[in-house]
Amino acid sequence: MKKTKSEPKIAVRAVCAHCLKRHTFEYPESVLDLSSNKIEKAALIMDIEGWAHSIYDLDIGYAAYVSCPDCLINDLETHGRSGLPTAKGYREHGNFGIAFIALCTRCLTVKSVPGPNMEYDEHDEDEEMRFRNMLRAAGWAFTSVRHKGAIHPHTLCPDCIRTDMGKLRAAGVAHPLTLDNQEEIWLSAVEVSDLLCVSRQAVAKLCTKNKITFKVVNGNGGKQYRILLSSLPAQAQDKYRDQR
Repeated sequence: MKKTKSEPKIAVRAVCAHCLKRHTFEYPESVLDLSSNKIEKAALIMDIEGWAHSIYDLDIGYAAYVSCPDCLINDLETHGRSGLPTAKGYREHGNFGIAFIALCTRCLTVKSVPGPNMEYDEHDEDEEMRFRNMLRAAGWAFTSVRHKGAIHPHTLCPDCIRTDMGKLRAAGVAHPLTLDNQEEIWLSAVEVSDLLCVSRQAVAKLCTKNKITFKVVNGNGGKQYRILLSSLPAQAQDKYRDQR
């Protein structure tokens, strides 16, 4: 029987900036083709998975911020006891365009979020999308969280985001959100010894005992091991991607 070729997948790796837990999601490329660029693909996946996010550029340091559903639900439960509304909007006419009052669900600080100078249409049904875009443009993270049978908006202010980003820096996480094609990545024995914090001899022993996936190639000085990244422990894979 002829084997059907499986659809290429993209691995999405996210580190929650609040609790620092790592999560990996795999999506077929066809799903992500709905979005045109890397930032839109990442935002789409975070929305599907129910993560709060504020993503500007995935190719530079700490521009991507993500927070996992567990932390968001914990915020909502804490916030629910406060009796304050999660978020509400208001409109300012004239030269000030539109502004919203937003409540940070984590620190419970109420702030005004100015929007662009634009004419308001009383029949505009896309106010929630406008609200999302304005929040993110002002450096907030936003998502909708399903909790206790209802959908709740969740907002995170720039101050809380900066605090969480400090945790990422302290933990040595350079890229809290990455999208990788699931192509095979082969590493040298030297690279693997660094990732595993063991000697090259120990890496060779792992290969001969078939504990990791490897191949032998001809290089300078004779035959050399090449080890498949995905066969290494998850911690070593995360370390490799954090160093990129």
